[in-house]
Amino acid sequence: SIIETYNLLIKGYTLTAIASLRKMSEAVISMQIATIIEYEPSVDITKLYEGKMLDTIMTEIKKGYSDMKELRARLPIMAGYPYIRIAIAKTIFTSPSYSLSLQDEK
Repeated sequence: SIIETYNLLIKGYTLTAIASLRKMSEAVISMQIATIIEYEPSVDITKLYEGKMLDTIMTEIKKGYSDMKELRARLPIMAGYPYIRIAIAKTIFTSPSYSLSLQDEK
């Protein structure tokens, strides 16, 4: 269940560790985390990444790259699709324009 993934995320486990503990692929876990971010945009994702990987991905997103394949080609090999998916979700669901669109729906 996604709640188990959420609990491990909150405890500060890496993406690799969560996938291993849940006996699921990093791709599936990254989709669950993207869903978690959608419902709780303030959740901390920094512990999912090792070293400066999150900063590197976010730098490319801030340059205007949002297509996963394009980002993947621009990033180091260790920054795979699951990591990119999570960073994109965090960017989308914490952006001011997303917050404004939610207010418009009320």
